[in-house]
Amino acid sequence: MLTDLNRDAQLEVVVTRNLPSLAQIGGSREYSKSEILSLSWGGNGMLQNWKTDEIKGMISSLLVTDLNGDGKQELIVCVNKSPGIAGFWRDYRSVIMSYGLR
Repeated sequence: MLTDLNRDAQLEVVVTRNLPSLAQIGGSREYSKSEILSLSWGGNGMLQNWKTDEIKGMISSLLVTDLNGDGKQELIVCVNKSPGIAGFWRDYRSVIMSYGLR
């Protein structure tokens, strides 16, 4: 996603990184943990501005919007909490999380 998160007139690239687990050895494309990174152009390449702590589950989408109408943007994250084969034996669930942006 391309957005100006910190309102400095410079666009950042916000990406998800689904972190590999043992399931990837068997060729699975499902992930059990993820993180979100903000990157910006540093002249010779992309620089990391920040990243979240590990998020349990696989991130499926991101959105930046003013969710509650207070004039401040939030980062909205959709997370699959039961990815992969484990989802067949447990309750499959997804959650929507919101992070306030400064």
